[in-house]
Amino acid sequence: MSLHPDNSQILSPQLRRVARHDAASGPNGEALVRRAQKREKRAKVRTAVREKLKQEGNQLFKETRYSEAAEKYEKALHLGGRKPILLSNLAAAYLKLKLYEQAEEVATEALIYDPKNVKARYRRGLARKELWRANGASIDFEKLIEHDNRNPETEAELKAVEQMVKEGQNSPSDDEYSDEEYGFPRFKQPMDNYEAVSDSGSSDCEHIGNSIACRFYNREGCNRGTQCKFSHGPDDKSIRDDLGKNVCIFAVVGCCQFGSERCIYSHDASFLPEKGWWNDSGILKELRDDVYLGRSIKSCTEKYIVEMIHGHLYDAGYGPPRNLEAILDRSILGHTAHKQEKTSESQGSPPKDNFVMFIALDHSNSFQELYTRFFDAVRTARLETRIVSSASAALDLMYSPYLRGIFIADAGITEHKYIRLANTIVEYTKNGGITVYGGIFPAVAKWSEMASHFERVWNVPWRPGLYTYETLKRNDRNETASLNPSLPSSYRIKAFYIHGIAPKDAMYTAQGLTGEAPVVHVKCGKGYLGYSGEESATQSVLAMLGLLDHVYDPPPLNPNKKPIPTPPKPPPTFSQNFVLLISLVCEPWFPDMYGHVYSALRQKVRIKQALTAETALSYLKAPELVGIFVTDFGIADTMHSGLLKQVVQYAKDGGLVVAAGQFSGRLCGPNDRHFFQAWGLSWKGDSYHRTTFQKNPANELVKLNPSLPQSYSMKALHMANIGQDSAVYVPTSDSRPESLVWAPTPITNHEEAPAVQFRIGRGYFGYIGDVNTEEATTSVLLAMLGLLDHKYDSRKDPSHSNSPSASRNDTSIIRSRRPKQTARKTASLTQPAFPETGRSSSGTRIGTIIGQNRPQTARKSASLSQPIPVESGVAVILVISLGDEDIYNSERQLLFNRLDRESRVIRASTATVALQNLSSPDLIGVLINEPSIANIASYADVLNRVIAFAKDGGTVVFGGSFSSLASARLHDEFWQAKMGIKWTCGSYRKGVVNIVRKHEMFSACSWLQSGFTMHAAHLKFADQNSALYCGNDNTNEAAVLRTRYGQGYVGYVGDIHGEQESVEITLAMLDVIVGPLPRQEFAIGYAVVG
Repeated sequence: MSLHPDNSQILSPQLRRVARHDAASGPNGEALVRRAQKREKRAKVRTAVREKLKQEGNQLFKETRYSEAAEKYEKALHLGGRKPILLSNLAAAYLKLKLYEQAEEVATEALIYDPKNVKARYRRGLARKELWRANGASIDFEKLIEHDNRNPETEAELKAVEQMVKEGQNSPSDDEYSDEEYGFPRFKQPMDNYEAVSDSGSSDCEHIGNSIACRFYNREGCNRGTQCKFSHGPDDKSIRDDLGKNVCIFAVVGCCQFGSERCIYSHDASFLPEKGWWNDSGILKELRDDVYLGRSIKSCTEKYIVEMIHGHLYDAGYGPPRNLEAILDRSILGHTAHKQEKTSESQGSPPKDNFVMFIALDHSNSFQELYTRFFDAVRTARLETRIVSSASAALDLMYSPYLRGIFIADAGITEHKYIRLANTIVEYTKNGGITVYGGIFPAVAKWSEMASHFERVWNVPWRPGLYTYETLKRNDRNETASLNPSLPSSYRIKAFYIHGIAPKDAMYTAQGLTGEAPVVHVKCGKGYLGYSGEESATQSVLAMLGLLDHVYDPPPLNPNKKPIPTPPKPPPTFSQNFVLLISLVCEPWFPDMYGHVYSALRQKVRIKQALTAETALSYLKAPELVGIFVTDFGIADTMHSGLLKQVVQYAKDGGLVVAAGQFSGRLCGPNDRHFFQAWGLSWKGDSYHRTTFQKNPANELVKLNPSLPQSYSMKALHMANIGQDSAVYVPTSDSRPESLVWAPTPITNHEEAPAVQFRIGRGYFGYIGDVNTEEATTSVLLAMLGLLDHKYDSRKDPSHSNSPSASRNDTSIIRSRRPKQTARKTASLTQPAFPETGRSSSGTRIGTIIGQNRPQTARKSASLSQPIPVESGVAVILVISLGDEDIYNSERQLLFNRLDRESRVIRASTATVALQNLSSPDLIGVLINEPSIANIASYADVLNRVIAFAKDGGTVVFGGSFSSLASARLHDEFWQAKMGIKWTCGSYRKGVVNIVRKHEMFSACSWLQSGFTMHAAHLKFADQNSALYCGNDNTNEAAVLRTRYGQGYVGYVGDIHGEQESVEITLAMLDVIVGPLPRQEFAIGYAVVG
């Protein structure tokens, strides 16, 4: 065949381009065209194979053979590339297989390649709904409707998930993601120009060798073929052209530092595809600017610049990013045999030798390139290095017997979604481990998040300090510095300092700077906590990790037993009264802007500031607390609902609470309604303007504080729906907007106010909407806190700190002292979490009849507010709630109020408290309130102890919020694999359930309701004897189950709404009641909620 341009019409566009080039480039053209023809033929074969597999998968799907269909789709993806249609089909198969997490993942991947794929977005919404991520599902369905993809099914699903959100039926993880994260990728032009390598590539593209590009292959051609130790395939730094050459991405942009002679990639852009970003001059200029900017920053690595380029191109709609696995935070299709895992030191077989774990959750690639010298130093000490970029990978390594230290390399650990990992690291450290914060952590961590993290997680008052260039001297008063004499005595470096340390904690100090240092190492329990503010530090970090002169003893760990952390600290005590500032999203500029407020408060009273909910809760118990100043809107976030309820209760008990400062600046959206509803108010933010206000003579606060300014001007967000007497300041008759924009028309709306105080219970709640911190506003704040003219009497009940409402979130034993030891046998601590069976024919439980084995103590049939007497031997119930679930929320309030009354309750919100109390001799029952214990690896030791407790004769009930938070996949994997009980996930529905009269519990508790309506997550069962309440459809599933388990019992209550009958069932299972609750009890419980 002639390759003359006149005959090019018989060729594809690719070959026509080659022919034209051949006419101009000489005798090598024919060889180039033959290669192009070969590649094109291979692409057609692959496309045909992919289409055949897809059709086979579609047919299997129609035949409801979903597992086989999924295998076909996976194979097609492996052979034919990441096609969005295939990924969407695979998501549909996973939905049918109830593999909802995998369905969400592959649907997201399909959307990355084609953001307008309607089916993929709809299927992702369905997967999120089944995972009870109702917020994420609603975002997907809303996007479909917003972009005219409206159909009855989508609208029905949207209504369903909106109802789930309204009823609080979403999982805790649903709140860990922002709307932007859930909506990714956004609707935009699909990547029509993207062509997967597997479509057009030759066999060369699969030869990756040592991952370093082959210079010969990308130039004249490599004659070693598959024997070449270098890579022939494309990578992040190159673009595959139509002839299989890998063209330098920097050369295409116009800024390759090596030039065409030295660069290992091709610089010939002649055969790049016709359509692509390389033809867009605007994009090329923007990319050049990105590269030059990145190269001007010292700590910006080449890999980070490459990632920035691909991210820019993806945002411009030119193709999916190269770092797709990083975006999805997983290996694609991790469960399939066809996956292509990206290997690194953090993956592979479990460690078999001592190692240091480096945790880089946000910048793992940049960290690895920046700290190669540090890794070499660690290896010199004959230790392995394991770099992890996900919480799950870190948790898998946490309890290895070979772990010798943890290095936190970036700021990802400060994010709320990694709180479980952070708490596990603290437990590891306090048990004798070593943890050091360094790398790029101090450079990229936000001020408020860093301070909040150290206070919330570590209980240390560390804050970011200076960033300065100073001469540092070794501080031999520091234990670590003195034990490592080879550390330099002094050196000069620019570093990030940490503030709030004791002098002996600093390994190095700078002259004239007290209370802060760039290198800190302190004792933490039995272990050590360190901080390095120098990006390239090596020697000091090695010393902190025990890898220099002095070697620390490893923590007492083994593969089968996790450390028992130190007990939590008691609440703080104070000798003087104080005002508490709750600042959960404190901005760095807040102390400066509100300096005069701090000063005015300190002249009247001591102040304490809480940057975390945990710290605020501990301060709430102090009897010296005289008032609360809520400085920002963080408390209104639903994740802090527990704290908000305690603050409301504090006011009802006679306390003073004022929301001011930054609070009004973000008063908008659903959270403001959530906030004010907690106070029983219908207030809402309204007008926003500056004008002059005067005192309201009818207001009680104004009458009690005559020194308040008569009038003053402020710019404020007004509060509407208030009572007239609640307004502290109101517009004058001559008030007009003081603005250069708005017309100075008289203000006629007198139904709103910028400063309000409302009586609630025996206390007060106040609001100040001033956004510019006027000096006169400080006087209003002082008056609301009882610090101006009128001093409020002692507002709190002397027993407040010991009341149930004040101690619900305490992690210590509630309302009791530790009981004396008895002769009850304690279960083995080494019982595995994967028993072969949950039944035993040997032995019978003492007191098979419900209630028979309870310690006999006098109980008072008093009102809900009357606690039982505190005495040794009373029945103990342990409530394990390791997640963020508030066990005293409205739907569960009756259950836990009644538990408090009928038994001595220990609430375990940490693994520490759970482990400490599972061996109590008076413990008769355990209530698992939410599913963290079932699906988080770091709680396996708690699960082991729970299993041992049940087998030794105890009762364990999975109830409370467990059923409403556990996913279908968790049910399928947990009951049989970990508990040894043949239960699996059933349907999720509302209907009438009836008691199974042949169940042994019916004969013991014949007073239980025979039938009632329940909205429940059902479980399928293999043993008919375990079903206690079933529907009328005679299916093998039940809403309530209870089965023998060794010498004890395991129960499950699937009710998701806390129905009154379910409360009785739960209490009966736990042996704390022997008869029905009075019907008025429920009325009292729900009246409290309303």
